Amino acid sequence: MRRLLPYYRPYLPLIAVVVAATVLASGAEGGQALLLKPLMNRVILGGSDEDAERVDSDWLERLDPGPLEQAKQQVAERVEAGALDDGGELRRYAGRTVEPSWNAEPACQALERTRRVIEDVRAKLRVGEPEPDGLEEWLQAPNPDYERAAAETLSEAVAWQRAAEEALGADPPRSTNKASAATVSLEARRLARAANLTSALGVLMRVVILAMLFALTLGVCRYLSTSLARAVVVRIYRDMQNDVVAHLLTLNAGQLVGRNRGDLLTRITTDLNRTVNGVVLPLTSVVLLQPLRLVALFSVAVYLSWQLSLVLVFLAALVVYPIQRWGKQIRRSARTRQGAVSEVFEGLHQMFAGMREIKGFVREDHERARFRERTERAYDAEVAVIKARVASRTALRLLNEITIPVVMVVGGIIVTRRWLGLDAGQFVAFSMLIVMMYRPTRTLANAYNALQDNLPSLERAWEVFDLRPAIVDRADAVELAPIQDEVRVEDLDFSYDGETPVLQGVNFVAPAGSMTAFVGHTGSGKSTLLDLLARFLEPVEGAVKVDGVDLREATQASWQRQLALVSQQGFLFNDSVRENIRYGRLDATQEEIEAAAAQAGVHEEILAKEGGYDHSVGELGSRLSGGQRQRVTIARAILRQAPVLLLDEATSALDARTEQSVQAALSELGRTRTTFVIAHRLSTVRDADQILVLDGGRVVERGTHAELVAQGGRYAELVRQFDDAGGAN
Repeated sequence: MRRLLPYYRPYLPLIAVVVAATVLASGAEGGQALLLKPLMNRVILGGSDEDAERVDSDWLERLDPGPLEQAKQQVAERVEAGALDDGGELRRYAGRTVEPSWNAEPACQALERTRRVIEDVRAKLRVGEPEPDGLEEWLQAPNPDYERAAAETLSEAVAWQRAAEEALGADPPRSTNKASAATVSLEARRLARAANLTSALGVLMRVVILAMLFALTLGVCRYLSTSLARAVVVRIYRDMQNDVVAHLLTLNAGQLVGRNRGDLLTRITTDLNRTVNGVVLPLTSVVLLQPLRLVALFSVAVYLSWQLSLVLVFLAALVVYPIQRWGKQIRRSARTRQGAVSEVFEGLHQMFAGMREIKGFVREDHERARFRERTERAYDAEVAVIKARVASRTALRLLNEITIPVVMVVGGIIVTRRWLGLDAGQFVAFSMLIVMMYRPTRTLANAYNALQDNLPSLERAWEVFDLRPAIVDRADAVELAPIQDEVRVEDLDFSYDGETPVLQGVNFVAPAGSMTAFVGHTGSGKSTLLDLLARFLEPVEGAVKVDGVDLREATQASWQRQLALVSQQGFLFNDSVRENIRYGRLDATQEEIEAAAAQAGVHEEILAKEGGYDHSVGELGSRLSGGQRQRVTIARAILRQAPVLLLDEATSALDARTEQSVQAALSELGRTRTTFVIAHRLSTVRDADQILVLDGGRVVERGTHAELVAQGGRYAELVRQFDDAGGAN
């Protein structure tokens, strides 16, 4: 994966922004969790006791409400007149420090619960405290105006509680005012809660403001980190696509011949796509960013309780090993799957290419069975990957489902026992952090599995980049000037595999402006010799020299710019006729294009097509006839105006009449160019300046058409065979 680093280097500033945005977003998340502490302690939990409230209310609802309301009215009048004490310690009515008989009295329990609420709220009031120091103190700091109002309300609550104590008397079990005392005490409790809410309003306002700021920061930073990270990934994908095409174009013509095309297409399409989506995307959006998020959230958790954080570390360590183990299984299965997928692509490629043969030999069932075998292998490997990934996700989900109850139980015990100084607000905030950490942890684990799943694709894509050109210009290579004198071939030997000779000891000289023809049976080495002249191949021994310069001492481009090639297959791009001809010279005018087409004998037929020169030729020229396709490629070569023509069976797809007109055009063109031609139709080489007859990779005869016929050798035999087949013109 180190080889991916150069693709990231141009986008380091963008990545720095992504990292900064992620850190800010993670800080905002942690801040949201911290807000729960003052929210719980000062707002939600302050003075709350819902179960006690329900017990007291249920008891009083069964009594006659009239006397109770009358008692409340009397106390209200006394409080308003200032006749009740609102200071000092309130009396205990339940617990180990009072008479045991009081603990069973509902009224005593009601008053005791109210006393605890009042004392809890009183402990939180901080009238006249100094300015806070630090964010957490600022969050929970009192607002002077709210604190004074809360203190006044709490004083009123204390006065009501004094009245309840007075009504209950010194001997509660024998009191006749139990219900009235409890009713008054409940009013005191309500006032104490109102005081707590008034005191907490300042904190609540700060919490709301900070929550809004955190939410805004989180939204902006998440947008920046996500969009910029995806932009980096898309740009890297673009760069890799451009690089793979640029790299393939550095390879020599014919270098990929014989390779499994389905496998190659899989590598530069499916594997490259998997590399980007399964390796580059997780690396950029997950592996780089989610650990930062986890570190930020875990830092907040340690701040709240480092002891509970150790429990998280221990539980997380338990699942690391199985995830790694399944990751290795995913990688092995993914490597097998990618090989099987390339076989599927190759099968499809061969099926489409050989559809006429499949139908002609009635081999549909055979092909169906072969393709089913390939897809079955790909299916088995994919299922193995899926099983390993599901097992990994299940383990992580199990960890989360275990972690939450364990932390809840341990934290609940710690809060209840008042250990480690952990209060309810801290515990709720810590629990929220656990929930927040689960998502990046799950995302990180899934990204790890995705990496293992797609690393084989990355390796296969790199293998394409590892292909090296078979022919490389020397460091001191010179620019070859346009041919002036001759092309000389000296003692040329060539072999594809290093063992079986294809050409041996080939020698000839082709003066500039002459036509040299190569004839011979299939496999005699004609096309290989033409490829060596074009420097698509390098000789094993000997040399090809242009005006005395060995082609190996010149740059490839300076020689190949002087060539125009017409091959037997006549390749056309899936584009218009105009663009296919213009490919020979991109700056050509429409008049020059039409002149070249006319010289190739195809102009009138192009005009007869729908759209004329804008007519689309289809894939591989499928919307043209074989003859039209070949003549368009000849027009392309004519338009190039190159000093050297290479014609490999250039007229093989033409009928006799069309061949005559095209041959006349090529002959006229060849008067000002150096031409090398391969032809099975010997009529096309009768006017050649020299004809080389090849057999078994050697030149066995050479001369003009008349000279070779007169010799009565191999060429004369070929002429007789051609004439007997009705090919003479």
